[in-house]
Amino acid sequence: MNATKILGAGLICIDIVHDHDRTKIMNGGSCANVISVLSQIGYDCSIIRERYSDDLEPVLSKTISSLGVKEIIYKDSTSNTPKVIEVLNGSKHEFLTCCPKCGLKILKLCLPTERDVTQALIDYFDYDVFYCDRTSPGIRIIMDRVRMNHGIVIYEPNTARNLDSLLESAKHADVIKFSKERVPPKIAERIRTTITGLKVIILTEGAEGLSFSHVLENGKMSEWIHVPSEFNGPVVDTSGAGDWLTAGFISELIKFDGCHSKGQFYSKNRLIDMLAQGMKYSQLCCAAIGAQGVFYSEKSVGAFNKLNNRFGAPNKMVLSNENIITDGLCPWCLSKIS
Repeated sequence: MNATKILGAGLICIDIVHDHDRTKIMNGGSCANVISVLSQIGYDCSIIRERYSDDLEPVLSKTISSLGVKEIIYKDSTSNTPKVIEVLNGSKHEFLTCCPKCGLKILKLCLPTERDVTQALIDYFDYDVFYCDRTSPGIRIIMDRVRMNHGIVIYEPNTARNLDSLLESAKHADVIKFSKERVPPKIAERIRTTITGLKVIILTEGAEGLSFSHVLENGKMSEWIHVPSEFNGPVVDTSGAGDWLTAGFISELIKFDGCHSKGQFYSKNRLIDMLAQGMKYSQLCCAAIGAQGVFYSEKSVGAFNKLNNRFGAPNKMVLSNENIITDGLCPWCLSKIS
């Protein structure tokens, strides 16, 4: 296992994938996806989260640990495990956070407060990389502590609805990544021209590839640099493709000698190489159903291990789909029917 220590916080949930007459249950959420992939590459990975009170909590925890990720539980919650429904129609999908069958809101997420972070009794200086897809006062404390120790912070906001929060959180990160569907180019340009301290900004553009801006030796951000997609594989499901790109990119950052934020600058060509490698992970993800579907297919796991043949021996276990007793549960969201 690589000695680099990685910590993640944010959305860690259960994905309920409806593929015609089949239902698959697997872990999901950007944080869970990114950290699980990095763990399987061979890094020492942990996540900080609540422990939930329903029957899906053991499923969530079992899969996290099966993929080699350590859990840091900062609080026992009375809430149900957050869930997202994915409805597949061919290679296209729809994500639902409110059940179309019973009408229940199924994605309820609490993020760590300052008190939670303090009481968790964790040495945050011990981590080399911190990844988050959402922020809170507690998460921003972790961001700052990791950076103080010359670690690197990657922030991947899922929306620009709360613009003030997005801009404030960007000030606590080294790398920020988002899709043009979630963060409009106008806001991306505002981040590029007004937020200081960032080293890399990544704007994904779907089938067109991505664009990035990086800090120059004069401290200013470069103009946008486009990297076209070289995708040529089958598309079964694009769910999680952006998270796999992020994981691959983070792995390349770690391997690069200047991954710690001590004043080094990433060159344009090196960043292009890093992002191109990240796209290979994204392509692999698209060949399986579900954001973590690669880990449920022996063929996909084999392709994953081949992609990571420079990293010793990652966990080669193929996960099996969990069987949930659905008596008394909504068949669509697995919530108890009152």
